[in-house]
Amino acid sequence: MQSRKIGIAFGLLLFVGGGAIMAGDLYLNAKAVLARVLIKRAFALNLEDGRLHRPWSWADMAPIARLEFPGLDIQRYVLTGGTGESLAFDTGHIHGTAEPNRPGNCVVTGHRDGRFAFLEDLEQGDTVVVRTYESTREYRIVSTSVVDAGDVTVLESDGDRLTLVTCWPFHGLTRSSMRYVVSCRPVDRVRYAGEANLSMDRSCSAADRLPGDGGAADLSGAKRRIGPGSGPCRCAASVGGA
Repeated sequence: MQSRKIGIAFGLLLFVGGGAIMAGDLYLNAKAVLARVLIKRAFALNLEDGRLHRPWSWADMAPIARLEFPGLDIQRYVLTGGTGESLAFDTGHIHGTAEPNRPGNCVVTGHRDGRFAFLEDLEQGDTVVVRTYESTREYRIVSTSVVDAGDVTVLESDGDRLTLVTCWPFHGLTRSSMRYVVSCRPVDRVRYAGEANLSMDRSCSAADRLPGDGGAADLSGAKRRIGPGSGPCRCAASVGGA
């Protein structure tokens, strides 16, 4: 009799615990879906006026570009800063590298177990389209590689290119010191409407700018590391990282 009561109590405990876990998962999934809707709306506003729009009032990031992968029917938004908050919701632009579709090397990072999990399915020759307020530009993937997190050549500029970075291996469960890099080159020269009147700050005033958001910075002499960030997949870039 006593053992039966213990069994029932144990079963109830498992049921309640499982319900709590399921409720937590549902909450996180709903939060992620809502965040993506708000980010999409904020980017639509950016396309209208070229200004930074926070997806929610307390966010310290904003969408500045959209990546399109027509071969996989996938789209990702690029948020300001390769920070933990940015990468929790989508991909992030590494501050100090070229702005999306601007001259130089634009580096975008994302989690291998999240919004950049599909990078392993990309192949050389695939098309990537980058859409910003100023322009739309088409790129071709020219190479993929695996490098050490401290390999600063990934961040350096040798002409116009788009560089996508995530942790490697893709299905690893522990913190990684290796990065998977997808290098893309533009198919043709981008043309900006009213280019002479456009500044690197996307035509927004100081009051519109988010913390840590600015134009391309000089990387010479800076010790940079692709990672670590936060969470199991640590893909954010930082100056003087560990």
